[in-house]
Amino acid sequence: MASTRTAGSGVTFALVVFVFVAVGAIGGFVWAYMALDEQMIAHATMEKRLLEVVNASEEGSDAVSLVKQISGGKTVVGALLQERRDAGALLVGDENATVGSIKSAFGLADGDVLKSVFSDMRRKMVEGEARVTELGAQVAIYKKAIDDQTKSLEVANSEKVRAIQEVRAAVAPTIEAATRLQHELEDLKTRFTQNLEAIAAQAQQREASLQAEIDGLNEHVAVLATRAKELQSAVDAYRVKPEDASQLVDGHIVTVDQTENQVYISLGKGDRIRPTMTFEVYDDAINIQTDPKSGRERDGKASIEVIRVGENSSLARIVRRGTGTTIGKNDVIANAVYSPDHKYRFLVHGKFDADADGRLSELDADYIRGRILDWGGIVVPEVDGETKLTGDLDFLVVGVQPPAPTPLPLEATDAQFDAYQRARSSRELYDSLVEQAREAQIPVLNWNRFQVLTGDPLR
Repeated sequence: MASTRTAGSGVTFALVVFVFVAVGAIGGFVWAYMALDEQMIAHATMEKRLLEVVNASEEGSDAVSLVKQISGGKTVVGALLQERRDAGALLVGDENATVGSIKSAFGLADGDVLKSVFSDMRRKMVEGEARVTELGAQVAIYKKAIDDQTKSLEVANSEKVRAIQEVRAAVAPTIEAATRLQHELEDLKTRFTQNLEAIAAQAQQREASLQAEIDGLNEHVAVLATRAKELQSAVDAYRVKPEDASQLVDGHIVTVDQTENQVYISLGKGDRIRPTMTFEVYDDAINIQTDPKSGRERDGKASIEVIRVGENSSLARIVRRGTGTTIGKNDVIANAVYSPDHKYRFLVHGKFDADADGRLSELDADYIRGRILDWGGIVVPEVDGETKLTGDLDFLVVGVQPPAPTPLPLEATDAQFDAYQRARSSRELYDSLVEQAREAQIPVLNWNRFQVLTGDPLR
């Protein structure tokens, strides 16, 4: 009996264990089935979401394979999103930029390709670089020209400085002499002032004694002054002033041969008359003067030329006669160069147009010098190679005033500078001679005045 219970208990235990195992297995199966169902649902959901991102044909494409290769461990979508953000940041600086905003940023129209735009921009940039290179070459050329010009200016300036220094060195002795003369003048003024004060003191002492005498003479002086004024007016009408020495009357007409157009004058061999000498004929000495309106010497009513010289008179032909004028006996004749008892001294300076051909020439100045010598005058030569006025000069005959020199350009050459210096020196010498002559009351004759006052037949 005991063994029977033991065997029954084991079966029961085994059955119980089986039941538990079966229940556990069923529970595990149910749990596994439920988990599988959830997995299947999740899988379906994932497949649906995958189809929303990429389909089977796209998944096997080369583009997706390329994205997978460069994803760097990211999903294809993540890699694409990163590439999109990187492209937006690279192109327009905005990670959220779309294709439309990128096209708008670059001004692209439909169908335009960014690569073409970049290629066009690169081409323009290359062209710009070439243009910059070309301009750089031109700038280099201009810079070289400027450098050359600067060097030329430096050379010109150095030459000008040298010339200025030479001029200063040349005038330094004159300045020193002027300073010395100024000091001497101041000393002279001081002594003069002292002497003047002494004289004034003496004059005051004598003033009282002389006042009575002066009062007595005043009435007589007034009478004499009135008479002197009348006489002075009469003398001034006839006397020759220093600046009008050409008013000297040399002789007069003795007889007139109207048929032969000839006259006899009161000058002969003893008066140093020579054939070819010419004279201007006037009614009287008063007519030999300057026209106040034009400033020109008045023409005589005729011009004559000596053709034969006698002992006490000479024969002359009439080479010019004014319209409606008549030459009569005792008409006066004058030639600024000639004088019966005095040889006038002439200084001839400048260029003249004596033959009226419109060209200034030194040869015409030689012609004037020759006429002066022929007519008995003296031509003053240069002194030590320089044209100077002498104290015994009677007349200064000047040509046309030289033009003022044209200002030098900044890039003046040595030749231009030398020409400028010569022109300036010529103008300054001419003006200086005329001014000195006027201050010394030496008559100044230009070509017109010389012709008029000598009866020159070239007019």
